[in-house]
Amino acid sequence: MFLPKMITNYFTLQALTAELNTVIHGGRIHEVFSQRKNELLISIENLSSALETQSDLTLCVSVDPKLNYVYLRDRVTRARKNSVDLFDDVLQRSIESIGIHQSDRLIVITLENGKRILFQIYNTVASNILLVDENYVIVEAFKNNDKLKGTTYKIEEHGPGIDYIGNDESFISQVLKQHNVPIYNALKRTLPLLGPVFCREILFRSEIAEKTITEAVGENRMLRMHKEIQNLYYQISHPEPRINILQDHQEIFSILPIDHLRNKTEKICSTINEGIKKIIIDKFKKSKFSGEKDPVLDKAEHELGRLRQLLSKKASAKPSGPEEYELLGKILIANLPLLKKGMKHIELHSPIEESSQMRISLDPALTAVQNAERYFDKAKKAKGAREESAERLKQLTGKLTWLETLVDALHRCETEEDLKNIIEEHKDKLRSMKLIDEPPGRELPPFRIFTVAGGYEVWVGKSSANNDLLTMKYAKPNDLWFHVRGAGGSHTVLKVKGDAQSVPKEAIRQAAGIAAYYSKMRNAGTVPVAYCERKYVKKPKHLKEGAVLLEREHVVFVKPKLLGNT
Repeated sequence: MFLPKMITNYFTLQALTAELNTVIHGGRIHEVFSQRKNELLISIENLSSALETQSDLTLCVSVDPKLNYVYLRDRVTRARKNSVDLFDDVLQRSIESIGIHQSDRLIVITLENGKRILFQIYNTVASNILLVDENYVIVEAFKNNDKLKGTTYKIEEHGPGIDYIGNDESFISQVLKQHNVPIYNALKRTLPLLGPVFCREILFRSEIAEKTITEAVGENRMLRMHKEIQNLYYQISHPEPRINILQDHQEIFSILPIDHLRNKTEKICSTINEGIKKIIIDKFKKSKFSGEKDPVLDKAEHELGRLRQLLSKKASAKPSGPEEYELLGKILIANLPLLKKGMKHIELHSPIEESSQMRISLDPALTAVQNAERYFDKAKKAKGAREESAERLKQLTGKLTWLETLVDALHRCETEEDLKNIIEEHKDKLRSMKLIDEPPGRELPPFRIFTVAGGYEVWVGKSSANNDLLTMKYAKPNDLWFHVRGAGGSHTVLKVKGDAQSVPKEAIRQAAGIAAYYSKMRNAGTVPVAYCERKYVKKPKHLKEGAVLLEREHVVFVKPKLLGNT
């Protein structure tokens, strides 16, 4: 961020208009238009010989309440859409002069026909651009034209505080009229054109604390303050434009050195216009950069918070107990003679603590052996669920770690190039987690989508019909097709970027692990997965939905495993 008031400080505008007058005096207005809200662009051509560079320039004026500015730049190319012509009465008119009113931030361009263009640079909603005739009747207004057109613009002829600069007695008298207020406030009210930065600079040079009450300043320090005001006015008439960069990266433009700004670096500007132009153009670049970075950062931080909350719940959740189910099954096996079909429960001594009884639920429709097997089945499922939960926890932890790294990198990212590199490096994960939008024109296919080693995408069917759709419609001939051998499961396709032979072995193993995970052998230790190029997958008409025949298949043994899923 920067302080826009310093680029619209009265004395900055005074020095700027004096500088611009040597450049645009005699220039002819070629075009006046607007293509951004609250900004007017005045194209000027056939400039005087005082300009040694390009002859076609654009005067840029903003009357946005939050950001006023005036600067000259190379000719702006007009947008084909969303632009509007304004101030037709000034076209082809030459500029006689540009200057500032003696008492206010009012810039005046005088034209050859006597009409004037007024820039009200107030940094408020009252900021406006007016075209007036010789009698200051408003011919056209940039804002509120219907209300202002035809009215007379009234301008003050005497500026506040001008008389105090040369007379120390009248200055001190005016300051002391403001009883029991901080000297900073009294100085601002006495010389409002100075603005806050120059007021603080005067007090700093005078060695007077800003909060000192007027009555406590004393005559000697009052005289010193008046002397520093005169010194500052002299410096203003001999500008040395610069951009002060503070430690927090805030930028403050000034037409002279600012001593009270500590721990700063300075960039000296060749001209006042160049300094203001740089600040404004940098501001729009930063605004564009923030518009690209902030949505990604906001989504990443939201997802990071969601994952932390989810992991916290999983950490506090009581894990399922396959050991308990297995123990109950063993107890029932050891006590088979006591079990009778039709029993809903049985009470038996605990093998862990003989003095305590265990109440074990039974299915009355099952035999004793079947009830024991039921508990062994529960143990097996609970074990699989525990392993699956552990695998899922591992994946979530990996995502969390990656997101923490991403968020940290985004916070430290300060340029468009840095942001571009971050997005390019992680674009597949960013898209899969919906942290950035898909490229225009790309619609996600109706399958589960994963990213494996080498940045390859893996698509997985969701049903028998969806399997057929994936294999027969979406998969290309050289894509790699995967399916668990000897068990039901989803069709899985690894999308090949070029030659199937160039796919890394790790990508093949990861795709096979995904195929195993989406099969009936998900809870097995190691699973055989067949794969081949899609062109060797056939589907005769007599086969049922989701069924296919393979040729030239390879087999890889993998553990069922997910990674990077959407």
